[in-house]
Amino acid sequence: VVFVVDATGSMSWVIEEVKLRINDITQMVRSLVPIARFGIVAYRDRKDPEFTTRQQALTFSTAKMRGFLDNLVAFGGGDLYEAIGDGLQVAIEESGWRAGARHLIIVIGDAPPRREELGGITRRIEGFTRFGGTVSALDVGPEANPALIEAKTKRKINRSLYRNEPLYEFSVIADAGGGDSATLEGDVRITKRLITLIMGDQFAREMRALLEVI
Repeated sequence: VVFVVDATGSMSWVIEEVKLRINDITQMVRSLVPIARFGIVAYRDRKDPEFTTRQQALTFSTAKMRGFLDNLVAFGGGDLYEAIGDGLQVAIEESGWRAGARHLIIVIGDAPPRREELGGITRRIEGFTRFGGTVSALDVGPEANPALIEAKTKRKINRSLYRNEPLYEFSVIADAGGGDSATLEGDVRITKRLITLIMGDQFAREMRALLEVI
């Protein structure tokens, strides 16, 4: 599993929770699938002075994952669009996938790529699927997740003013990757949602009791 995570400033309101949950998930899934490996690609904007992408390639070491995430800061950006395509390219081409293993990428972010880049991104993803890969996308932005805003602010908001569904571009990415595009669906427990994306809906149905306590 490789997580492709937006690390621009707009993610600052949720990045620490995302990092904590990725750490939780790597440990939990490893306990269920001992040979599972995890990696992460952080992406920003191509004009970011610090980095466009930064990577921890697939590893058995949860300590390496934890160290990478501990040093990850949400910063920069400056416009609506982010370098998702660059992040996906690194994840697909440089992660060190094993032949015969299940290859799963999960994009976690709150902003789209530029629309003119979407065709190239989907073609790269479709090539990845031909080798057994799957790509899902989780929109953690405030427009898609009014319930998360309520949980953080401790007050009710008018949900009709929010999109409450994944970004269009995230749905296109997931369709090309044979995966799911999702919001938190009113469930602010990111761990539960990501484990369902990784292990599949059948796992979620069979392990409902476990997921209810996450």
